[in-house]
Parts: sequence; C-alpha cells; structure tokens
Amino acid sequence: MKATPAAKSPDFWLKKIELEYHSAAHKFPKFNSAHEGYAVIKEELDELWELVKKSKQSGPNQFSEQHLRKTTQITLISTAAFNVV
Repeated sequence: MKATPAAKSPDFWLKKIELEYHSAAHKFPKFNSAHEGYAVIKEELDELWELVKKSKQSGPNQFSEQHLRKTTQITLISTAAFNVV
C-alpha cells in the first residue's frame, strides 16, 4: 500500500519547512510590517480554502500533495512574519 503524502512523519515536514524557509529567506525580502505578514498569510489561507472546497467535490479526505504544499507555504510565511514583530 502506497503511503499518502500526509502519512509522512512530522520530522519530514519540519525539515521540509526549514529547508524552504532558508531558501525563501534569500529570495524574498522580509515583511515591512506585521500587517503585511497578516495580509500574505490571509491570502494563502484563502487559496487553501479554495483547494479544500474543490476537494470536497471529488470526495472526502482528499488531502493531496497540493494541499500539503499550500500548508507548508502558510507555515513558512507565518514563521517569516515573526521576524518583523
């Protein structure tokens, strides 16, 4: 039986977030304010919500690799937002 993306260990996801955080830190400037960080997080959450609504149409528990990428981005952005507070 093939493991679903969500079946990977928490350590896997924490390492993935850490690597992406360091990669993004070199590509993107820091947020100018907590308000800007909030706005970006909200935008990403809205995009995740759209994915969730679409997946409901294709059946329950359809948490795909796309959902996991989006939640990783939200975690990354949330972590980066703390750098302006």
